[in-house]
Amino acid sequence: MALISTWFFVFLIASLIIYYILPIKIRYVALCLSSAVYMYFAGGILGTIVLASFVILGILFAKIMQSQFFSGEARSGLKRLVYIISMLLPVAALLLFKYINPFGIEAPMGIAFYLMTFMGFMTDAYQGAIREKISPVGAGLIIGFFPMMTSGPIVRYGENATNIKEGHKFCYINILHGIQRILWGTFKKLIISERCAVIVNTVYAAPDTFSSAFLVFAIFAFVLQLYTDFSGCMDIVVGAAEMFGIKLPENFDTPFFSRNVSEFWRRWHITLGAWLKDYVMYPVLHSELFRKFKKACKNKIGKKHGEKPALYLSMFISWTIIGYWHGGSLKYIFGVGWWFLAIIVLGELLSPFFGWIKRVLKIRTNNTSYHIFESLRTLMFVGVGLSFFRAASFSVGIDYWKCIFTNAQNQKGMLFSNDIYSLGLDLQDILVLIVAFIILLLVSIIQYKNAKKGTSVRGWLDQQNLVFRWTVYIILIFAVVIFGKYGQGYNAADFIYQGF
Repeated sequence: MALISTWFFVFLIASLIIYYILPIKIRYVALCLSSAVYMYFAGGILGTIVLASFVILGILFAKIMQSQFFSGEARSGLKRLVYIISMLLPVAALLLFKYINPFGIEAPMGIAFYLMTFMGFMTDAYQGAIREKISPVGAGLIIGFFPMMTSGPIVRYGENATNIKEGHKFCYINILHGIQRILWGTFKKLIISERCAVIVNTVYAAPDTFSSAFLVFAIFAFVLQLYTDFSGCMDIVVGAAEMFGIKLPENFDTPFFSRNVSEFWRRWHITLGAWLKDYVMYPVLHSELFRKFKKACKNKIGKKHGEKPALYLSMFISWTIIGYWHGGSLKYIFGVGWWFLAIIVLGELLSPFFGWIKRVLKIRTNNTSYHIFESLRTLMFVGVGLSFFRAASFSVGIDYWKCIFTNAQNQKGMLFSNDIYSLGLDLQDILVLIVAFIILLLVSIIQYKNAKKGTSVRGWLDQQNLVFRWTVYIILIFAVVIFGKYGQGYNAADFIYQGF
């Protein structure tokens, strides 16, 4: 039961009807039943068993670690042992299903997302960050709430459990905003992402036959494909949850307006970055071993730079985990891990030099033109990393870049000529993609500007006249119905991050 399918929307409507029919105090029952049914039909028997097992284990381990039995110092070692076991189980499951997979079994849907939620939940329970009594319903739903099963976001018990488990009153605005969000996500996926996928698949299938211009164009087409695919999925997930009155954390915040790579990753896959900072990078950095390492570095190279080696080492661990989480192979570890770490560290180390250049050349940085330059520079760095993410392997990614530097004069060479049709799209599809991209850009600009004012695009839209609002809705609906990619050769049900 894919997120973009007739069955999902019928299932969502039925779940909403049951949810709002039930008394408000037991509306969580509808969410629990809907989540169980959804997992069975979307993830199969194995996926249901794995998810149910970790829901039960999460409740059990959290209850044990929160019990009075472990309140004293005398039993701190035993509590730590329980915590270690609770962390080893999801790690073992990820290794078994995603990386080792000795039986050739397809990994359960969304396993990497809900297991990270599970591990964060266990860490919060162990550290005493959850003050209230653990609710089995809250614990079960933060791990297995059905809209989040495919691609997250990664949520935390203390911030989201009460919001999810408590019954919410019917609210027309929540329904309207949820529909708006789902419609926008469907627009991005079916109209933009699926067309970009045709270009990317065509070029990556035979990069040696295309010119350098086409190869670079395909890289940025993939960046757009990935963004509209993943953020479109998040729009549908957040919108579906909002119709129940449940506010899920955002996973994207106009990342392509970022001025540097660090800012980009604070705006892209926000919940993953926050999870790694709070549960990996900072704990490692503040561990006893790293405190000793920092002290030794300060003694050797002074206080000013003494903390940098420990910081960079903890960042290396975090970025390696990011890459490994995405797939485990070198193309992921380099493409979404080490490459971005290198850019961030080099940017920081060379910051005084770049500052000197700006002063010498008298470059003004507090203006729109320089912001555009920084955003385009960031996009270039992102494109390089994601080109390896898309490649079949790290070596194929290297070969792709070799073609970029050697295929300047190839037979399929001119972007602004009839050669453009060799990318797999006809004139109508190209025009639709251009118009859809312009719409996406305009909406992103509105979103970026309104975020500074503390409002959202939907808040901005709510302030417009009724005729204008409904014109926007009708255009989006007809665009999805008429120009969405359907039929043979297209399976919009498959989101890229659904495989993680």
